[in-house]
Amino acid sequence: MLFSIHFIKVLLGIKIPNPTYNSNMNQPKTTLFSFLLCLFTGASAQTTHYDFKDGDLFYRILSPRDSTVEVAGGDATFRGITVIPDRVTHGDTAYYVVSVGENALKGNQYRSGIQFGKHLRVIKPYAFAQQPSLASVKLPDHIETIGKAAFYACSHLTEIEIGNGIDSISESAFYGSAASSITLGNKVRWIGKEAFIGQSGRLKSLSLPESVKYVGESAFSGHRYLTSLNLGAVEEIGKNAFGNLASLQKLYIPTSVKVIHGNPFSYNATLSSITVDAENTVFDSRNACNAIINSTTNVAVSCCLETQLPEGVTGLGEDALTFGGASKMFTLNLPSTLTFIAKSYLPRMDKVVIPNLRQWFNIRFGINPLRSAHRLFVQDEEVTEVEVPEDVEALNSSCFDGMSNLKSVKLHRGIKDIGGNAFQGCNALKTLECSWKNPPQILFTIFDNNHYNTVTLLVPFGCAANYKQISPWRLFQRINEMSEVSGIETPTNADKGSQRLYNLKGIAVKCTGHHGIVVTESGEKIWQK
Repeated sequence: MLFSIHFIKVLLGIKIPNPTYNSNMNQPKTTLFSFLLCLFTGASAQTTHYDFKDGDLFYRILSPRDSTVEVAGGDATFRGITVIPDRVTHGDTAYYVVSVGENALKGNQYRSGIQFGKHLRVIKPYAFAQQPSLASVKLPDHIETIGKAAFYACSHLTEIEIGNGIDSISESAFYGSAASSITLGNKVRWIGKEAFIGQSGRLKSLSLPESVKYVGESAFSGHRYLTSLNLGAVEEIGKNAFGNLASLQKLYIPTSVKVIHGNPFSYNATLSSITVDAENTVFDSRNACNAIINSTTNVAVSCCLETQLPEGVTGLGEDALTFGGASKMFTLNLPSTLTFIAKSYLPRMDKVVIPNLRQWFNIRFGINPLRSAHRLFVQDEEVTEVEVPEDVEALNSSCFDGMSNLKSVKLHRGIKDIGGNAFQGCNALKTLECSWKNPPQILFTIFDNNHYNTVTLLVPFGCAANYKQISPWRLFQRINEMSEVSGIETPTNADKGSQRLYNLKGIAVKCTGHHGIVVTESGEKIWQK
């Protein structure tokens, strides 16, 4: 064996470290075996820093003076419960085990449970991550710190119990567990982003202790069997903190809640009741509207299946309408005071109802709910034809985006701007009447590409040439002029000695079977049925 080692040294001209424990804790320990394994397999060298081994675990000395060590790694072949001992002995010294190091036991496939020694204070990031067989974690009161993703992706972890020594639960600490039970100690104050994201667990009830003041983004998202949620005395809640709770039906917001980021309750398809405590000074659910409304800005933060927005609400905040997945169709009734709708992932909608058409042009769209509903109603009547009011100077972006039953639009000459995607998804659009003699330059994205082939563009008398010179107007295959006096479309193929008939929209009709006023090319009323 010695000959073999010497031969390899000579042959390769390199030094092979002796297979001894690391005498300098800042340097990696490398054995002959690990070196040869790397040499002949191309694997990476052993990078675990440790000073000695005791039982199934490797240890790194933290302080010789205080006689403290941390767990640096473990024997990957060990099966069964991992015991983090109170103390270990190396040489003539007994050391206190106070920490489990970063990545120390990450990826071990065989740990079914863990026992924590009484001197343990700190669990560092990813210390027990990716242990699919780990079923239960009960952190005793003497543990003070849980690092980021400490128990990340422990996919069969069903029972989680946090002791009374921990005040902060780090980001992703128990991400991807299958928790059916989560118990938080009475000292927990802060819960980090994605701390308890669930995947396949059967957690049915969650009650936050009065100590919890902050719940981070997506902290408890994904627990689809949760039916009971008690927010305790929480003050600040992050975006989607309690999202994707597929069984939650009722939500109560206590007086303590002062800050809400985005919509903490997004994607809750079964949520039908939202009540804000009457003593809350920042948020309310006025008029039993089943929504969370910021009392100062009058912006709705979170909506649900039974939301009825009251007058006075000025906007729908980011993801306020994100509660999709429900089998029930949702009708969105908008108050006359609404001025903006922020971006959301929309639920299945039956229709959007507004008090008057004039109000629609005041709304700024992060997303137009017509993308989901497709149908716009003024009170009880569906809107299929739109004549923009004379005092409207601009159409906001996505103004009619997704309104699939819109058939005709009339734009007056006072309009100075049309935002992008204004008529995207208007598949039934047949006529677009424009009053500009010289059309404005607009974005290509205002119309669908098929509109240029299917929509008849009606323009003022003698102005067709102007439209045919400017993009995207020139792309319309049918550009017809209206008569100078009456506004009726000028026929391009009328027989001599005969007059074509038109309705008051300027669309050619046949007398037989037509209901309504019919006029000649000159605008003379000749028949009414």
